[in-house]
Amino acid sequence: MNKLISFIMALMVCISINAQRSGDGSRTGGQQEDARKEFNPELYKKHMTEFVTREAKLTDAEAAKFFPLLNEMFVKQQELMKEKQELMMKGWKGNLKEAEYEQIVNQSNNIEVNIKKVEQTYYKKFRSVLSSWQKVYAVRQALNRFQMEALKQFHPRRGNQQQGNTQKPHGWGEKK
Repeated sequence: MNKLISFIMALMVCISINAQRSGDGSRTGGQQEDARKEFNPELYKKHMTEFVTREAKLTDAEAAKFFPLLNEMFVKQQELMKEKQELMMKGWKGNLKEAEYEQIVNQSNNIEVNIKKVEQTYYKKFRSVLSSWQKVYAVRQALNRFQMEALKQFHPRRGNQQQGNTQKPHGWGEKK
């Protein structure tokens, strides 16, 4: 799940950078629209839901109860990650005293612990709506595989270097 959290953080940074680029007027109208099509959060979420449902073999009833919990967990974790990012930005500005850097490091570590606590809490909730811990494990594995495929989608050269796994989620970054 650490990979999932890292992926979400990286994704947030990419979205933020893309939003800044498209808002600075450096691209022309058509190019801005193409840049926005490169990542569609709604489509990403849809593909993730389909992938996890299929790979973890969730029933319709399980999926209907599970995905709202997963989304709830992601929202809480994203809030904490945003808090951590804002905290880390203070250190990037420089000119801080040693005690201030220590405080940033300690607070950042505490936030990471809180992110894991949220995850622990939600995994117990996941078990309450899924039929077994084996299904919870299957969901976790499916989320990890989905992340890897998503990273390949945004870094095509990476995906081509690995042999064997040729199945790629489609549609998130496709330009029409």
